[in-house]
Formats: sequence, C-alpha cells, structure tokens
Amino acid sequence: MKSMKYAALGICVVVLCSSSFVLRAQDDATSLERQFKDVPGVPAGALQTERGRELAIELKNLYRSKQSMGPRHPSLPTVEKRIEAVKSLLKAFAPAENPFKGKDNSDADPNMMNDYDLRQLVLKLNKRVEQLEKRVEELEGKR
Repeated sequence: MKSMKYAALGICVVVLCSSSFVLRAQDDATSLERQFKDVPGVPAGALQTERGRELAIELKNLYRSKQSMGPRHPSLPTVEKRIEAVKSLLKAFAPAENPFKGKDNSDADPNMMNDYDLRQLVLKLNKRVEQLEKRVEELEGKR
C-alpha cells in the first residue's frame, strides 16, 4: 500500500516538473520575441533556431553600435554593410509556402532541399543577378 502511494507521489512530481519545464520554455520563447520586437528585420521564425538567435543578437548589437556612431564615423559604412548582410540572412527565416508540396497538399519529398537552404540559395542567386546586371550596364555604357 505504501509503495503505491510513493509511486503515485513520484508520478505527480514527474508530471509537475515536466509541465513546469514546458511552461518555462514557452516563457523563454515569448521573452525572446519581446527582446527582439524593437529590432527591425528579425522574423519570429529566426528566434526558434540557434543560428537565427545568433543573427538576431548580432543585428541588435550592430544597430546599437550604429546609434552610438556619428554620421561621419569612419566605421559607419562597414557597420551598415554588415547590417544589410545580416538582414539578408534573416530573410531566409521568414515564413513562406512550401513550393515542393504537391497539389493535393501532400508532404514534401524528403530528398528535396529544405526551406532554409532553398531561401539562402535564392538570396545568393538574386544578389548575383543584380551584380551581373550592373556589370552589363557598365559594359554597355562604355561602348
């Protein structure tokens, strides 16, 4: 009889601890969203991954550095370039529809690229196309 009481007590302790852990994890997620809500360009999906949180922290620090600099500070152009680079990396975490889902909304093929990798590839290709277009305009202007 006593062993049943101890077993029931042990189960209650495990349930309470696990529910406390889940609530704490939810609080951590909402506190992260509150922490980065004033930083423009940080999607909520980025805060769910370690890399996204690193980028969000870096962006927040860059904005803080930019605010402390004057308009003629020698490092300001470098900081602004890095801000744009981090923002472009964070764009990959923005929610979007999965282009690999079938017309019947079946799950994506697991052999395909994941969403993050695909977005990074599209961003890199877009930047490369812009560079090539500028180069073509320069070459056509020299003729």
